[in-house]
Amino acid sequence: MRFLLILLFLLAGCSAPAADPQQLVDGSIAWQNGTVLNKAELSFDFRDRQFRVLRNDGLFEYERRYVDTTGAAIRDLLTNDGLIREVDGMRVELDSAAYNSAETGVNSVVYFALLPLPLNDPAARKQLLGTVELDGREYHKVEVTFVPEGGGRDYDDRFIYWMDAESGALDYLAYYFHVNDGGSRFRKAYNIREIAGVRIADYYNYKGEVDLEIDQIQRYDSLYANGMLELVSEVNLENVRIVPLD
Repeated sequence: MRFLLILLFLLAGCSAPAADPQQLVDGSIAWQNGTVLNKAELSFDFRDRQFRVLRNDGLFEYERRYVDTTGAAIRDLLTNDGLIREVDGMRVELDSAAYNSAETGVNSVVYFALLPLPLNDPAARKQLLGTVELDGREYHKVEVTFVPEGGGRDYDDRFIYWMDAESGALDYLAYYFHVNDGGSRFRKAYNIREIAGVRIADYYNYKGEVDLEIDQIQRYDSLYANGMLELVSEVNLENVRIVPLD
């Protein structure tokens, strides 16, 4: 009996330590080869809008171009210094509501396009919520929130990411947002392809019968596994081009 207790103690002491969420994020970015995007120009089309993303060791330019319902050519340019808008080539001033809307619209599209790289933003806080099985594979479940300082206008949003326990692939995510009266969604990555050595994904966008609240979005994996989510849209990046600056 004494020998058995000693053996159990030794086995418990040799059990694998809990995964570190920072290491999981680093592993997912390595799977993506995302650090290339720290010094590169990325361009793509998304829902009749053209985006150009220039990142150079902390300096950035995020540009969005489109034609509005009046036929005017709109150019939004977001940099470290803020956002400017041009209409038919002429700079215009925006009131605070329009400015915030444009800034959020540009930032959010770029954020999702760059995933998982933005998870290492200095304002990001990570927490491991455990492991689950989805579609026959094991995933680490990582919560990401942001502190107000450096977390951007939507710092109080909440994200959950499911990272493949073997490859590090970011295959699922859920998020809660506060803009436009708030809500939550669940996304599944598909059409993952390599462009200039970087993995880029499109997403299926799902919702539940009722949006989960901010403190409940970690339950989306269970709803998905039980077929309780509705596919509402696809998030597709088209004509993607990546040019490393080095």
